[in-house]
Amino acid sequence: MLPRTRLNSASSRSFSSEGLFVDIIGLLTGRSRLDPHSPEIYHEIVGKISIGWALLEMALDLTNEMVMKTVGPPPGENRMPASLKTKVRFFRKAHAGHSILTPLSQQADALADRVMALKELRHDVIHGIAANEATPGIRTLQRFIYNETDLGLREKAYSVRDLMKLSTDINRLGKDACLHGRDVADLLDPGNPANNFAR
Repeated sequence: MLPRTRLNSASSRSFSSEGLFVDIIGLLTGRSRLDPHSPEIYHEIVGKISIGWALLEMALDLTNEMVMKTVGPPPGENRMPASLKTKVRFFRKAHAGHSILTPLSQQADALADRVMALKELRHDVIHGIAANEATPGIRTLQRFIYNETDLGLREKAYSVRDLMKLSTDINRLGKDACLHGRDVADLLDPGNPANNFAR
């Protein structure tokens, strides 16, 4: 049995993690027994975003490593990438630069586009501080912007619904990146039972 958590909601009910999915659907449809303004909901969503993004980056890393070890780096790349920007660049170039991966190049570009579309939002959530709610259900996230000689401040308001959608989109993207990695493995090393990591 999963541990039970007490929420600061109007009803002060306790709930188990097993019921959280039902509660999230309820929040999205406006029929929830949980308080959408509670810190616990926000923390749960941030946790799901963190885990989903970690899955995504691991899938990119494993795919890039398979390319590096089997057919070599793509043109203009000579080492394993570490930052998100270089991981996505390597990933795109690998599919465009190696003919064996051509069948997956459109799928790879679509995945890379989705990563780049979500990265700023994810960055706001993971590296930002949630300021107090000025409007019920809206959190202003603040994070630093690094200029050449000083720091700027970026502020963006997100609703619980916005954050739930981001969490869903990132987790779906992580799973799709794993499936893509499996497809790459099938092309580069067909028949290897180790390629079943995402099945």
